[in-house]
Amino acid sequence: MRIHLNIKSVLFLAGLLLSLSGANAQRMTKLISELQGGVNFSEMDIEGSNNYKKTKIGFNLGYSFAVRMQGPLYFQSGVDLTKKGLKRHDTSEVRDEVTNLVTRQDVTLTIDANYVQIPAMLGLELKLSKLTSINFYAGAYGGYGFKGKTKVKGGETQGFGSATPIFIDKSHDDVKTFRSDGLKKYDYGAIGKIGLVYDIVSFNVGCEYGLFDVSNSSDYKLKNRNLTCSLGVRF
Repeated sequence: MRIHLNIKSVLFLAGLLLSLSGANAQRMTKLISELQGGVNFSEMDIEGSNNYKKTKIGFNLGYSFAVRMQGPLYFQSGVDLTKKGLKRHDTSEVRDEVTNLVTRQDVTLTIDANYVQIPAMLGLELKLSKLTSINFYAGAYGGYGFKGKTKVKGGETQGFGSATPIFIDKSHDDVKTFRSDGLKKYDYGAIGKIGLVYDIVSFNVGCEYGLFDVSNSSDYKLKNRNLTCSLGVRF
């Protein structure tokens, strides 16, 4: 009888320890899911020619999840739909000293580049109060360009001295961005984010620094740069 009771006591304690360790493991691997949407402020680094650029406005929409690894340390990933690209208004003037030919540029180039993007980041989420927390994440992203249009508006004027200048129209619309003489479809780079959470609502600011030359041309290199601001809802 005593042996029987001892076996029951051991089994009870073992079950209690297992349930406690299981509950602790669940707390350590807590999953945070979030829907986010916001605005992009993007441009591209143009090797050797970063003048005349303007900020291009786009959007971001996505789902993210964060898994607690240990204490306040989290791993975050997800999937984003993001519109990036380039806007450049060239108003330069060049004079050929030999022929005295003056060429004036007035061309606006707009590149729309839509990507499906997957980040992989490590970060910390720290409680400021019962309902408020702040988080920091850093890591890498990979993207696939699936759609976009490249547009050119304006042209150049060429003339000699007081002679009537000749206007050369360079405008064109509806050219696909991801093409053999346009942009490559793949992209990757570094990413960092900071977020402020109140209850289930979050505000996030991020920075993406492209490391891959997305240009298919051998004449120049293009690398994505992007600043994001977004609102999120956790569930």
